[in-house]
Amino acid sequence: MLEISDLTRRYGPITALDAVSLDVPDATIVAVLGGSGCGKSTLLRVVAGLESSDGGGIRFRGRSLAGVPPHQRQIGMVFQDYAFFPHLDVAGNVAFGLQQQRLTPVARAARVAELLELVGLVGFGARQIDTLSGGERQRVALARCLAPQPALVLLDEPLAALDRTLRDRLVDELATILRRVGVSALYVTHDQDEAFGLADQLVIMERGRVLQAGTPELVYTQPASVAVAHALGQRNQLPAQVYSADGTRGLVRSALGDTLLPLPSGSTVGDPVVCIVRAEGIAWHAAMVGDGLPARVTRCRFAGGRAVLEVALTEARLTLDCEVSSIAAPAVGALGWVSIHPAALWCCPAEPGIAAAPRR
Repeated sequence: MLEISDLTRRYGPITALDAVSLDVPDATIVAVLGGSGCGKSTLLRVVAGLESSDGGGIRFRGRSLAGVPPHQRQIGMVFQDYAFFPHLDVAGNVAFGLQQQRLTPVARAARVAELLELVGLVGFGARQIDTLSGGERQRVALARCLAPQPALVLLDEPLAALDRTLRDRLVDELATILRRVGVSALYVTHDQDEAFGLADQLVIMERGRVLQAGTPELVYTQPASVAVAHALGQRNQLPAQVYSADGTRGLVRSALGDTLLPLPSGSTVGDPVVCIVRAEGIAWHAAMVGDGLPARVTRCRFAGGRAVLEVALTEARLTLDCEVSSIAAPAVGALGWVSIHPAALWCCPAEPGIAAAPRR
């Protein structure tokens, strides 16, 4: 178990980590999702011991890591640029991680062969690094990291330089390998698909702070704040107000009308809130449906197998994004109806400075 408590790191006037707290349970993959400059790579470097902290603590398996040098932390790291030794072949790079274990040449060669088989590179030991593809290099980096059998693996956007098709395939392979080995992992990325495809637990970071942590499904469907919804690309955010409250649920009044929703903790009648409407929960209909709202397509963006529509709700004087199959996407200017699945709605506290503005 990795326990990070109130971890702080400053660079002059810039606070890269602002009292960050999170846990990585045994045999669990935790993904940290956030944009550039949010502090996620700094977090990994401090946990690895490559940088010091200015406050807080890190405990690993019950032991404080304060003052423990990197090579004694039982932590492996995969860097974004891989940091290979170009004069060594694949086997030499993988074996480099075994130097501290004082293995015999035979035992070292056996361990290298075992790891290359694990990552799908049987027969690659004599290959030079510069002859490998991006995906093969990523596998070598993982094998080298796993060689000394670390209890925790830190991964700093290891797939960022790969094309989308290869990245999608390697996400599945990486998750399978990490779970087969049974190692815990802290994986940082700016890519939602990577985070959702890998993580048992998801952490959202912004400006050096943890905004929310939980299962990927929970964080995505129940964002704790407008900032989390922004980070997840959920653009349909409507100013709203609590109209009635009954315990943890109540009527929320917005441009969509009155909707019964779970309320933010401590909400009372009259409180301003923000209603989140996920794009995939909005359906477009060419013909009128019973619960539909009349709408007109104002923009259509092709996105491969799907199209993202911007639709203006004529009665609500409101613009929303929705997603449809690109095969049946309506043309700009088309008139129709939209319906909203109840599960696509969520309610967040209104926050000064970043509260949603109506998209009209």
